[in-house]
Amino acid sequence: MFNNLFKFRGRLHKKIFSMMLAVGVLPIILAGLFSLYSVINSHNASLNSIEENLINQKIEEINGFVSDAVSTIKLRVGLSDIDKEFRDDLGNQTFLLNSFLNSNAAIQDASFIELSELRGNYGRETTRIIRNSDSPGDFILITKDESREKDSLRDQTNLPKFKVAKEEGEYVSPVYFNSQGPMVTIAALVKPNNNETKISVLSAELSLAEVGDIARRAKLGKTGYLYVVDSTSRVVGPDGIDFNSANNPFIKKILAWQDSGKSGIYSRYENYAGETVAAFAKIIPNLGWGVIAEWPIKDADSIINSLKYQILLFSVGVLIAVIILSVALADKIINPIKKLEEGTEFVAKGKFDAPVDIKTGDEIEDLGVAFNKMTEGLKELQALKDEFVFIAAHELKTPVAAIKGYLSIINDGLAGPVNDKVKDFIVKVLNANARLIRLVEDLLEVARSEAGRIKIDVAPIDISLVIKETMGELKPLADEKSIKVNYEEFAGLPKVLADAGRVREILVNLIGNSIKYTLGSGSVDISHEVAENNLVTHIKDHGIGMSKEAQAKLFTKFYRVATKETANITGTGLGLFIVKQIIEKMGGKIWVESIEGQGSTFSFSLPL
Repeated sequence: MFNNLFKFRGRLHKKIFSMMLAVGVLPIILAGLFSLYSVINSHNASLNSIEENLINQKIEEINGFVSDAVSTIKLRVGLSDIDKEFRDDLGNQTFLLNSFLNSNAAIQDASFIELSELRGNYGRETTRIIRNSDSPGDFILITKDESREKDSLRDQTNLPKFKVAKEEGEYVSPVYFNSQGPMVTIAALVKPNNNETKISVLSAELSLAEVGDIARRAKLGKTGYLYVVDSTSRVVGPDGIDFNSANNPFIKKILAWQDSGKSGIYSRYENYAGETVAAFAKIIPNLGWGVIAEWPIKDADSIINSLKYQILLFSVGVLIAVIILSVALADKIINPIKKLEEGTEFVAKGKFDAPVDIKTGDEIEDLGVAFNKMTEGLKELQALKDEFVFIAAHELKTPVAAIKGYLSIINDGLAGPVNDKVKDFIVKVLNANARLIRLVEDLLEVARSEAGRIKIDVAPIDISLVIKETMGELKPLADEKSIKVNYEEFAGLPKVLADAGRVREILVNLIGNSIKYTLGSGSVDISHEVAENNLVTHIKDHGIGMSKEAQAKLFTKFYRVATKETANITGTGLGLFIVKQIIEKMGGKIWVESIEGQGSTFSFSLPL
């Protein structure tokens, strides 16, 4: 199908098709590329926006979680005698710590740290409660009165949580890890309701398991996920993400932006599992933690891939339609020109009965009408020429016959004695006269054929009898050149519908040519074959052969193969033209196959 579609019928056809294709296809390609570019950019922007919005939401939740914990430990106590009711009343401290741990399940350990330098316990824990890891609802109380736990009340004087909290009011430590997972230490001042006196520092160990849960609850498509890292690139949560994040250049980059004020960064890279992901990351400003969203491209781009496929499919469909339309339009423009070209070929062959039929409603149709008028004029001129040739040849026939007769009388001595020298001249004149007679007869035959006056009487004939008669007639010519004519006759040869006299003319011409154009001794072979509903006769010689160019012109009027080998061979150049006309009028065909220097095979078919 496509071979026929792109089979150009000339340079103009190809040029028109190429121009229409360029005008039609280039905009489609550019539009398709622009659409893909726009869709991809829009999709990437959407991915950034989705991931950034999700991260902002989770940052707000994480900040809320930590802020709630810090706010919880910012105690304001309503006490009139701070020393007696708070510092010396361990029961009161224990109650407050119990309330504190009950209010926030993420608090694992809480203690009060002495701030008074007058009591000898400055910087030391006064009371401490630990959540029972085996039974989270139960607490273990540690006080200095319990000798077995005496060493558990620790000196916190030089720890950052104590130093920072007593000066700045609150403290959140970097993340650290223990058997319970990621943790941070938080601390805040304890003050009375009625003034800003610093009573104590309340310190607590906060589990970050909730941070992991917050990250785990984040959803990105089917396979996207979110995780949190601390300021040293360690994964805070969720559980199950097990990789060395410290080696991830993307994480290093976002953590390096802690003090830059930049909102976030986007990148694509291979994650720890070898999947290419679309990643977005932001810093939690107050904590210095990084929140990273990773969305596997296979999932994230599933929608865009579908859109790409649809755009590609649509573009290819439109492209095919444009190509087919371009071919159709090119054909519409070329077809009338092709008809004119075919018309000129008929005119070149002397056929003026094939007017071109062009219906385009434009100047090309007008050109077709003018062409038809021209062929009508040429047809009239051809008729006048044929009539002139016929009359001239017919009128010449009588005088040349008379000349031949009188020359023969003189040459035979019937008009008186003739010496040998005169006889030589008369023989030459007779030979020239014979050629002139053949030319006149051929011209008459051509004129009759083109004027439709040639007479053909078709009847069933045995062609082998005609061939044998012709071989007998041409035997002297063949013997003179030592050429053997072979006829391969086979039994049951079917009869053909033909004019016996005309077949004889054909055979005389073809066999005679084979003998004439075989230089030196050789052979001419005649054979038959039945092809479909025709009998094909082959006449093969081993003569000089002819070129492809000569074969193409061989059956035209007045054409003779002009080579040094044919210089001395006489002829009118009309014989094969007449043969072709006669064969075609009997419903047959003639053709030739030839190789220079090896010979020729003339073949003609006649209907059975």
